[in-house]
Amino acid sequence: MRAGALSALALLALGCGLHGQASAVPRAPSLAVGGRHSCALIEGKVLCWGANESGQLGDGTTTRRTRPTAVVGLPAVAKLALGDRHGCALGQDGSAWCWGGNEWGQLGDGTKEQRARPVRLKIDAVRAIAAGATFTCAHLQGGGVRCWGHGKDGQLGTGSRESRLEPTPVVDLDEVDGLAAGGTHACARRRDGGLRCWGQNALFQLGRPAPASSERPLPVELGAPIAAVALGGTHGCARKEGGVVCWGANQSGQLGNGRRGLGPTPVEGIAEVEELALGWFHSCARAATGLRCWGANEHGQLGDGTHEGRDRPVAVAGLTAATQLACGRAHCCAVVAGDAWCWGANDEGQLGLGSLGDRAIPSPVELHRRPRAR
Repeated sequence: MRAGALSALALLALGCGLHGQASAVPRAPSLAVGGRHSCALIEGKVLCWGANESGQLGDGTTTRRTRPTAVVGLPAVAKLALGDRHGCALGQDGSAWCWGGNEWGQLGDGTKEQRARPVRLKIDAVRAIAAGATFTCAHLQGGGVRCWGHGKDGQLGTGSRESRLEPTPVVDLDEVDGLAAGGTHACARRRDGGLRCWGQNALFQLGRPAPASSERPLPVELGAPIAAVALGGTHGCARKEGGVVCWGANQSGQLGNGRRGLGPTPVEGIAEVEELALGWFHSCARAATGLRCWGANEHGQLGDGTHEGRDRPVAVAGLTAATQLACGRAHCCAVVAGDAWCWGANDEGQLGLGSLGDRAIPSPVELHRRPRAR
């Protein structure tokens, strides 16, 4: 096992003392992963890397970056959320900011204009942001949810299938305590542990057999109150007492049940799960026993050193005691002991290693450059 290994989607934060002086060690980073890009939040500041054709790195350019680069023009940030080709940040003051691709209005600034720098949205008192493939949702401190962007499949939950260029209230939803967005669907956890989902349902991604899609939130019956929910491209998973249950598309084994059914069904072989992170066709969990992943693996996104798909959880190689986990379309990142490690697809530099080429085992991300010796 590697010493000092960190779970993927977390960013490296190491302090360095010079000439015998004591130095403060930065707090561990928080990671977010999108389609083919990744970002890290370190003490209020944001670094991003990977694909940038739509300005999704927020550095004012459309140049691909294989190493972390600073997002410009943001206030002190509390949380991050990444979509397929856009990103959003929640300011510590409750403001919301988005940047990148905007062909469906997923930035929420009232236009369809691509933005290579963050723009502030006309909403405040935001508690959390969730980014889907081409849409975005925000949980407000008052308990309500607003969504914007692509709405053709009902994924905005507004009661219609119209796309929206600005934040629009989700209907029939209250007492929200958690929010997640997937490819073309979204879910909200209620304070009582109940789950409500809306959007595309052709592959059972709303956790129920009908209707084929819904522009209003519908209850999902999982048999017990849930603690957290995570969504992938066309599937979802929830953490509850006794383990994890998943539902939706399962052509790559991303439900982790050893079969190819649509669920909801328990994931086999994992317990004491603390966090879930889903990609387009794979799933991962941070558990007391380490990181476990299952599903598609053609890019090494399961992190087990192979390219063999799995329909049951397998251990991510070399990482223990991770404190955060995040997954994108076909790559993942984790934080371990304050460092960030990433694995999986790397065709656009989304692993932040300074080079291209997929990695089937976790590799360290250099978030802080140490001064060169003089």
